[in-house]
Amino acid sequence: MRDARTRGKGKVVRTKPAQQELVVLAADKNTKEAVEGLIVSRSQAIGIRQIAHSIITHPQHDPGCLNQSADLLSVFRRTHRHALVIFDHEGSGREEVGRADRVRRIA
Repeated sequence: MRDARTRGKGKVVRTKPAQQELVVLAADKNTKEAVEGLIVSRSQAIGIRQIAHSIITHPQHDPGCLNQSADLLSVFRRTHRHALVIFDHEGSGREEVGRADRVRRIA
């Protein structure tokens, strides 16, 4: 998915889409707003630079983030350098699963 622009004598020059630093997949609206606040409003206070980012919420909340994050975030592979998934372990439907298994399931 590239942007085609004409330059000179009708030549088409292919350019990459603008790449953002980070896409965040949040389980709910509250998490989305908290992350947005940290990245935008509080970046200087916590000692990080402003970054170009996108934050989305999963319609199935915690279980969706656990079970479908890789598929959902794959569409951002070309437009974002990094991805972060944030969800609550409690409420994910997999409370009995250990941390290593959860990480393996997300990746």
